[in-house]
Amino acid sequence: PNGKRSHIKDCFVTASVYGEISSNRGIARLQRMSCIFDKNGTEEILDIPVKGTAFNFGRNGIRGTPVMRNGKIIQMAGISGLFTGLGDTAKNASSSTITGPAGVVSTINPSDALMNMGGSALENIGSKLADYYIKLAEQYHPIIELNPGSIANLVFLEGFPLDADKIAEYEQRVSGADISQTVANFTNPLMSMMGGQTVPINPLANQLLPQLNAKAQAFDALRQTSPTVQKPY
Repeated sequence: PNGKRSHIKDCFVTASVYGEISSNRGIARLQRMSCIFDKNGTEEILDIPVKGTAFNFGRNGIRGTPVMRNGKIIQMAGISGLFTGLGDTAKNASSSTITGPAGVVSTINPSDALMNMGGSALENIGSKLADYYIKLAEQYHPIIELNPGSIANLVFLEGFPLDADKIAEYEQRVSGADISQTVANFTNPLMSMMGGQTVPINPLANQLLPQLNAKAQAFDALRQTSPTVQKPY
């Protein structure tokens, strides 16, 4: 801001990237940044977590090339389908169909029995291979190839220190925020039975909690009358 610059030239930044086929771009999320500074004649190494994104040509993400790698498999599926058609043609050519009072009757000429057998085998094999290659092709998904050396702009979404003395405090604050968020999202509803002030966030737990409290009170009353009975919770 205000034309000020930070000395992070030639630093290395790692990121996780996933492809978005609709825009032909790789969406990047920055993870860590590594720098080596020369401070008072000694090398100071920084390796800190960062939050940010990357974009080029004024749009979010890095432009790439969509690639489908199932072309050879689809070609083999087409060849298998051709075998199926040839087998079906040979089978029909070696047999004759007669329509009579008993319905449609198909007969095989004895001299063409070998061709009919070969046509049936070729049809079955071609059909099985075609199904196999089609199922294999369905397992392939389009990918986005990013060209090495692409120029991208990095945008840091949150600030971070460049002083080694403040790195430990910064990482502790970042990890503490992540843990707090996790604890806020997952709360144990049984904590309220132990005298805590935690409010369960699960609607099912809100329904079961009064029943659990009632059972706990019943066991307390039973334990007062019979000291040998222990609490099952």
